Amino acid sequence: MISQDNFIALLASLGFAKNKSIYSKTIGATSLSVDVTKQTIHYPESDGLVVNERQTCNFSANENFVVFECVHRLLEKGYKPEHIELEPKWKLGRGASGGRADILVKDNFGKPLLIIECKTAGAEFKKAWNKTLQDGDQLFSYAQQISETRFLCLYASDFETAELSYQSHIIAHRDNDQYLVANPHFKTFRSVTDVKERFAVWRDTYKLDFTTKGIFEDNIQLYRSGMDKFLGEDITCINQNDVNNALRFIRQNPDATQRAVWNLFIQQKFFTNNDFSFIDVHNERLFYQNADVLLKLLQMWQDIRLTNPNGHNQFLRRHVRGLPRPGRQTERGAVFHPCPSAASS
Repeated sequence: MISQDNFIALLASLGFAKNKSIYSKTIGATSLSVDVTKQTIHYPESDGLVVNERQTCNFSANENFVVFECVHRLLEKGYKPEHIELEPKWKLGRGASGGRADILVKDNFGKPLLIIECKTAGAEFKKAWNKTLQDGDQLFSYAQQISETRFLCLYASDFETAELSYQSHIIAHRDNDQYLVANPHFKTFRSVTDVKERFAVWRDTYKLDFTTKGIFEDNIQLYRSGMDKFLGEDITCINQNDVNNALRFIRQNPDATQRAVWNLFIQQKFFTNNDFSFIDVHNERLFYQNADVLLKLLQMWQDIRLTNPNGHNQFLRRHVRGLPRPGRQTERGAVFHPCPSAASS
């Protein structure tokens, strides 16, 4: 957990410079600062970042440190101060109970893009996520107030053993029209009138679907962004920063480093296309979906003799050749393309 006890150490690890009681850091054309004597947090309001309330601008709650770290991470990723708003407050009504979200992120046109609710790491984050799964909790209450937002995120960060980590559970708060065409009886986010109905769409139509990646990762590639934008898919592609982060604490904690490297190996080996890919595999969900296809095929073939008295089985060979594979064009004209990382390996 980030608290007053380790907050100064966190600032130092993030590259904040100390001048008397002030810790400050320049990020691009803007800056963040903290006065540890006065216990105040200063956001770049002169550069356009909006602070509606000042309840998160002090050391009074550990959650405020999470908000600060999250804003720092957003600015580091290239989000502009004028696109970030803290503690937006909505009036009662419109089927929700009002309240204040922690962070609202807008797109380049000033339209709502992402609502982030920050929690301290551990029990508080877990409790909030379980509540979200039960009834939508705060995130869907805020979404009811600003229904144009496209994403909802529950966020937590931690600073243990001098290592910063974070969790993000991201919900796509937008209708998948292609999916709805095939399932016209499902309700949509566009049709709801209150929080209960809004949560029911996520639960029933989209099966409580969420992702843990897509906002805060280092060097999000164009391929990842394109697949997310046009297909709504998360992409498994290991880059240099992933490897560097895995090896960062090899001396202090070799066991954790081994687990991190092994996790990267598993992702790259199994969550991309391979010789047994009957569909285009580029993330963990599609890996298990492909495994299900493979299992069904094996069950179909389990009673077929692989050889006949002449030593051949033309039916089986033709059947295998006729299966759609990544990179092949099917009879309907759909082309399966492999993940770039798989194609170049």
